[in-house]
Formats: sequence, C-alpha cells, structure tokens
Amino acid sequence: MNADSMHEDPTTTPARQTGEKARMCQKTLDNYARLLRGWKNKYAPWSPESELDVHFVEACCWLDYVEYLADSLAFSNPKQRMGWRTHWWRTA
Repeated sequence: MNADSMHEDPTTTPARQTGEKARMCQKTLDNYARLLRGWKNKYAPWSPESELDVHFVEACCWLDYVEYLADSLAFSNPKQRMGWRTHWWRTA
C-alpha cells in the first residue's frame, strides 16, 4: 500500500476523479498563465536594442497556448473533458 492509496476515498467514482483532475489541471494552467503574464510585463525589453530575457521569451512563446488550454478546459463539455482525460492525464 503506497502513501497515495492510504488517503484515497474508496467511494470516489471515476467521474469524480476526472472532475478533481480537471480542477487541478485548470488551477495549474491558470497559475502558469498568471506567471507568464507577469513575466511578459516584468521582463519586457526597455528598448529594441536590449537583450531579451529568457522569462520574456518563454512568456511570448507559451502564453497564448496556455490560455487556449485553460479556456478549452474551462468551457468544455463532459465529452470534451473525456478527451482531455485520455490525452493529458492517465488513470491507473
């Protein structure tokens, strides 16, 4: 018996587990998007000649995609969420 299984509720259904994973995923995406928005503002170059900070570059590369993923998960229907389940996380 591992540490995770000791804390699992034996009455938890697969649908409930999927909902919990979706909420955890949504929170992670929202937090990462917030971080990237902050980096995009904080590390923006002062002039066109300034060297680009890696945080600014990461924010520019990933922010739109992370926001797209967050929106897709937030506004998906149950059938679409099942697609997320099979694509983004694995169940035992």
